[in-house]
Amino acid sequence: IAAVDMLYQAGRVALFGGAYFDGKAFKWLFVLIYFTLPMTCSVIFSSFRCRSFEEATLGVDGIEYADVYFQRADLSTMCSVGEKWTDEYWFNVFYAALMIAVYPVGVPLVLFSLLRLKRFAIEHRWTRRGGPELENLSFLFRLYAADHWHWSTYDLFRRLLLSSALLALPTVEILFMASFCVAVLSVVMYREVGPYWDGSSDVLSYCCGWQVVVC
Repeated sequence: IAAVDMLYQAGRVALFGGAYFDGKAFKWLFVLIYFTLPMTCSVIFSSFRCRSFEEATLGVDGIEYADVYFQRADLSTMCSVGEKWTDEYWFNVFYAALMIAVYPVGVPLVLFSLLRLKRFAIEHRWTRRGGPELENLSFLFRLYAADHWHWSTYDLFRRLLLSSALLALPTVEILFMASFCVAVLSVVMYREVGPYWDGSSDVLSYCCGWQVVVC
């Protein structure tokens, strides 16, 4: 989808002129990436974890192994038999590590860069969405005040830390402590910064933040 969209945009610019990222096709591509990113990252981070089944055994060279582990992201992939890790599992881990640079890190940085390119227009807008030149990116900044145009990328990182990234943690205790610390830190940041366009949204965000902490 992304490749087709980029080719379409290149053809539009070549034929009719205009900026490469200003077409409506890119707007819907950005929206799709923004809202599907947590699901994609969940698969990536769960690739680092393995699980076993109580009744799972495997016979290798006449030896029956009871401690057989399978990859959480793809249960058809065997992580280890006994104390030996499989080559397929290490390949998937290496690939997942590369994808961390592309999706959980790369996508927010790309969105931040696009917002920074339009920073002047965003900071001097008179309405939530701004003018027509900001239409493609308005869904990222329309909730936030002019001087907090970048806050959607911070919030995206927060969402990933409280959802997808937790799947890579080895124990429930570490998962609980990490999620609790991120949730409390988020509440403090949103209270002190007050990034939203209107005060009522700041109050609502603060209340919802404490609900996340309690949960």
